[in-house]
Amino acid sequence: MPFTLNTRYNLLKRLMVIAIGAVPIVSGLLVMNYHLGKKLAETSQISVQEAVFSVDQLLDRMVATFDRANELAGKPCAQVSGKLHDIIAISPHLRSLALTANGEAYCATEKDPMAYISAFIKSGRGTELAFDVPSSPNAAILRVQTPGRNSGVVGTLYGIELRKELKSFQTGLTLILEFGDHYIWTDGDSRDPERPSQDEFSEWAESKKYGYTVRGGYSKGYTANEFRMTIAQVLPSLALVGVATSLVLYLGLMRARKAHSGTAVRDA
Repeated sequence: MPFTLNTRYNLLKRLMVIAIGAVPIVSGLLVMNYHLGKKLAETSQISVQEAVFSVDQLLDRMVATFDRANELAGKPCAQVSGKLHDIIAISPHLRSLALTANGEAYCATEKDPMAYISAFIKSGRGTELAFDVPSSPNAAILRVQTPGRNSGVVGTLYGIELRKELKSFQTGLTLILEFGDHYIWTDGDSRDPERPSQDEFSEWAESKKYGYTVRGGYSKGYTANEFRMTIAQVLPSLALVGVATSLVLYLGLMRARKAHSGTAVRDA
C-alpha cells in the first residue's frame, strides 16, 4: 500500500509539473491568436478607408482634367477636337474624353457611338464601370461625368488604373470596388464566374464623392493559415519557456521533499 501511494504521488507530481509547464505555451498561443485577430480586424477597417481615399484621389485628378475640357464644351467639334486630343496626350491616367451639350454627346476622342455615350449621360449616374464599350471590347472601363450641367464632359479610364490603386495595399486583404452591380478587384471583375472570398474580418466604406463602395475582407481560411505560420516561428520559444517553468517547479518540489525528509528523520 505505501508503494502504491508513493507511486500515485509521483505520478500526480509529474502531471502537475507538465500541466504547469504547459500554461505558458497555452496562454502564449491564446494571446497570439487574440492579437492576430485584432491586427487583421484593424488592417481590414483601415484599408477600406484608405482605399476610398486613394481611389477618390485618382478620380479627383480625372475630374480636374474636366475643368480644362469644360472650356471646350458647347463649341463645334471640328474646332476643338484637336485640343481635346491634346488634353488626353498630357493626361496619362485618362483613356478618353467626350464633350456634351444639352444631355447629348457630340464630340469624342474615341470612336464610340454618340448614342452610346449619351445613354450614360441620361442615366444620371456620376460613375459607371462598363464592360461593353464598343471601342474597347472586353476591357473594364470606368466612366465619369460631371452632373447637372447643360454642357459638360464625360471621361473614361481603364480598369487597370483602379487595379493599380488596389495593388498598393499589400496586406493579404482582398479589396473590391463596387460601382452599382459591377465590381472590380486586382485579379478580375464581375464577369468572372465567382466573386473572391472575403469571409473573414469583412469591412466596407463608401465614397461620398463618387458613390462607389469598397469592400474588404480576408479569404476563408486566411486567419488559420496566418496562425499556423506564426506558431511555427513562436512555438520553439514558448516551448523553451514551458520547459524552463517545468524544470524550476520540479527542482522546487525535489528540494521541498528533501527538506521534508530531513525534518522527518530529525523528528524520529
